[in-house]
Amino acid sequence: MSKKAVPSKIAIASCSPHATDAAAKVGRAGGNAIDAAVAGAFDLMVSNILMCSVGGGGFATLKVPGQEPVVFDFFDAMPGMGLPRSEFGKNPRKAHVPYGIGIDVITGFSSVGVPGTSKGLELILKKFGNLPMKEVLAPAIRHAREGVPLNATIAYWLSISAEKIHWFTDYSKKLLSTKDGKIPAEGYCIKNPDLANTFEIIAEKGTDIIYGGEIGREISDFIRQGGGLLTIDDLRNYKVIERTALSTKYGKYNIYTNPPPSVGGITLVQMLKALSHLDFTGYDPGTVAKIGRIIHTGLNDRYSLFKKGNKNFNDLYKLVEDDYILEKYADITASPNTTQISCTDELGNACSITMSMGYGSGVAAPGKGICFGNTLGELELNPFGFHALEPGMRLVSGMSPTIGVGEKEQDILVIGTPGASRITSAIMQTIINISDLNLSINDALKMPRVHWEDNKLVVESRLGIDESGVPEEWEIVKFDDIDMYFGGVQLARLDRGMLQAASDPRRCGKSRVVEC
Repeated sequence: MSKKAVPSKIAIASCSPHATDAAAKVGRAGGNAIDAAVAGAFDLMVSNILMCSVGGGGFATLKVPGQEPVVFDFFDAMPGMGLPRSEFGKNPRKAHVPYGIGIDVITGFSSVGVPGTSKGLELILKKFGNLPMKEVLAPAIRHAREGVPLNATIAYWLSISAEKIHWFTDYSKKLLSTKDGKIPAEGYCIKNPDLANTFEIIAEKGTDIIYGGEIGREISDFIRQGGGLLTIDDLRNYKVIERTALSTKYGKYNIYTNPPPSVGGITLVQMLKALSHLDFTGYDPGTVAKIGRIIHTGLNDRYSLFKKGNKNFNDLYKLVEDDYILEKYADITASPNTTQISCTDELGNACSITMSMGYGSGVAAPGKGICFGNTLGELELNPFGFHALEPGMRLVSGMSPTIGVGEKEQDILVIGTPGASRITSAIMQTIINISDLNLSINDALKMPRVHWEDNKLVVESRLGIDESGVPEEWEIVKFDDIDMYFGGVQLARLDRGMLQAASDPRRCGKSRVVEC
């Protein structure tokens, strides 16, 4: 099928109404699902600010007609090329934020990694899109210049984190506060004309202007002056990596997701393989306890190799071997910040993009409108320790953009979510809700969720638990209602030729099927 084939409809779901509208506009201009996803991804940097950025990274799982899904890795890398080792490990700025059950992070200049988002999105568009970067970036440029109202998700995040994290530099505070220097409330119009200018330069000159060009030199000089490790050599040598997707069969779907060195995909596959032995028919109290133990096993195992000092990421594949899964299953039965856009069209193009800037570094590049992430300071992404990796190495990630493909190419499920360690548990539970309970995609997202973290079994409203199936050392934490802590799944589906889209009610997303 020609690259220039134009679909008549595209299903779009993203974490922001403005990003979904941007994707729809590009679809109506002759784009396919990949064009729409990239347009929405850039717009999320404006309308879902602090969840993704040019100063962050991500992954995309893509499928085009007649081909197996592939994964593009444009996640953050360890910086510091050309620097003496004596400069590593300095200037950590620690912060605690009362989010969910509480998070501890390192922020500031020393937490900034080598970003990959814009370079990754540019490559995806060139390989699979129909439209030029200038046209795809136009909606995001307009939204950045004219402003968008702050949604409830970002307003809440700023209310608990602005002073602790995001107002670290004068320029970052200017970007993320009201005109009189207050924390903006929901509905406040956030403008970022500097980012609009940066996007216009990228549209004209490409991302080389960042990865070795003038903007890149200004950024690296700024980060270095603040005590960070990002050098111009880090940017020049950054490469987007195309990887073979990790896959498993669950129900009627072949599931394709993010492979190592990401740990998210491995954890998702491990959970689904364990669940396949459970004969899941619903969330009765005993089953909820077992699902909690499956989640605990997956999250614990994914760092077990790292805790022993093992830096061979291929050893993660041992965690999804059938014999290992059977052994773990026997044990079980015996007893914010990321963002997402999911798109598919009736031609069979599908794209799931998950992006992040961590919890934020509090650092923004003056005059460029770019906020930087703190991936070096996220404890779960750095199991070997702060600044322990060699420059150029990819950081560990839990992001898991996923595509499910049925027996026919006209049966595609595109799924992904923000939510840090809750990413894999949210995706897993959404898949079983659709595959095992035969729920509609909207009903699948409304179902309450369960998660395990730090010896706490965390459950949303209406889920009962058989506490006899829960280890005594675990604390059970119950939420009164569904909560953004459990992610914000975005779903696009091609079901027997019919397009559908749904956004998680836990966050301020929007889904629609647009006629092109």
